[in-house]
Amino acid sequence: MTLNRFWIMLAAVLAVLLSGFGPVRAAEPCYGLNAADCALFNSAGSPAALAKLNAFAFDYEAALVIDGGRAERDIMFSTEGSGAVALDADALARLRRGDLNGGAGTLALTATTKASLKMPDLDRSGLLELRILNSTLYAKGDALTANQWRFADLRNLSTRDGSARAGLTALLRLGRVIAALGDFRAEAGGLVMGTRLSDIDQNGQKVAVFKFTLNLVGLLADKTLFPLIKRGLELGGETINDADLQELLAIFGAYARNLNVTYTRWVGVADALPHGIGIDATGTLDPVVFTPLAGGGGPQGSDAKPLLANLHFLVRLSKIGEPPAVSIPQGAVPFEGGSGT
Repeated sequence: MTLNRFWIMLAAVLAVLLSGFGPVRAAEPCYGLNAADCALFNSAGSPAALAKLNAFAFDYEAALVIDGGRAERDIMFSTEGSGAVALDADALARLRRGDLNGGAGTLALTATTKASLKMPDLDRSGLLELRILNSTLYAKGDALTANQWRFADLRNLSTRDGSARAGLTALLRLGRVIAALGDFRAEAGGLVMGTRLSDIDQNGQKVAVFKFTLNLVGLLADKTLFPLIKRGLELGGETINDADLQELLAIFGAYARNLNVTYTRWVGVADALPHGIGIDATGTLDPVVFTPLAGGGGPQGSDAKPLLANLHFLVRLSKIGEPPAVSIPQGAVPFEGGSGT
């Protein structure tokens, strides 16, 4: 049993949790919401609502702060950005089937993002601009391209670069698996509790804010979720028997007892469309928990002290149904390797 497998399992667990807020199914749990709020919340995941997300603007923010008690163990990561995207229904369906070439043609994207990472012996920050138009990716970054616009043909990328194609296919496969896991969302109905907070104004539109508290310990102890976690593990090419899975979940359960996780979803009151999602987690991470997986004696001394962690992620959607205006950057040259491949 390896530490690598543990992290794959952790990713699978997160996929399970997120799947509980996926596309609408026949029997929808309300997570403690009243009937009216439940109907509004679930309407944002209906096929009709999701079909309207063929074009929208977005902005996001994310941060991870780990306080290790001394500078040698501290980590600070933050990123934020904005942009807009459009993709017609036929191309989206092709992408979901894994047809990268057929799905790239009508994709239009413009985005700007900046990020900062500070940790022992490393302090980096950067800005990146991206555009996609006519099956071509354009990128300009202060570190990635030395502030020179470069381009790559997405069709060449998907057919000639095996690693790039594998990565893109894995992302699409993950989306399909999470969508399939939504069939089991009722299993978590009693382990996720929700409430509607005060409505907010987003660009002149009234938006309802739903906040959910996840009972991680209960979710991990619920064996009805075993098939979901196993399916998530398959994404990493892993298989596991029930005994090993129980052992891993017990270890992660020790983590979960000290973690507070909340999920936030924004839904338009008038249009009943999704306008944002967020995840927040705070708590302590105990390095000693990983001793059975590390294969050694575990951390000693000050390295064995718990870490304080704070994770925040929020993405907001606006201008739903409005395709972005994307222009081809002047003076763009191919990425190194030639021919934009």
